[in-house]
Amino acid sequence: MRFLDKRDAVDPRLQRFATDNALAVLLREVKNPAMGVEYIIYDADWIERTLRRDEWAVKGIVAREIAHHVMRHTLSCQGSNHAVELQADEWAGAALARMGATLEQAQAWWRAEAAEVATRTHPALRTAVEK
Repeated sequence: MRFLDKRDAVDPRLQRFATDNALAVLLREVKNPAMGVEYIIYDADWIERTLRRDEWAVKGIVAREIAHHVMRHTLSCQGSNHAVELQADEWAGAALARMGATLEQAQAWWRAEAAEVATRTHPALRTAVEK
């Protein structure tokens, strides 16, 4: 798995992935589509701003994107949906607990980043936190 600041994405296939925090991407090899490289593309400015407020929020977002790779969500080219995001949220919450986060700290990133209203791809804050 590789971490890549979105400003450093020189491969045109990676440049199309815009994010304002972090995003899990599997970039398949052209000659062998069964193979690929897992990336976490992140916005370094977002990380710097968020770290000033709460380091657990950054750890949570990154943990969720790692979860998408660990749980093989990036293998299906279908994008995101509520079920996939809630699975990744649950994995990330458990990872944060193993790192020593309290429940409040583990939920900090949901509170910092989740929308009050559900979107097509992500559940609402209340659904994510209750899960």
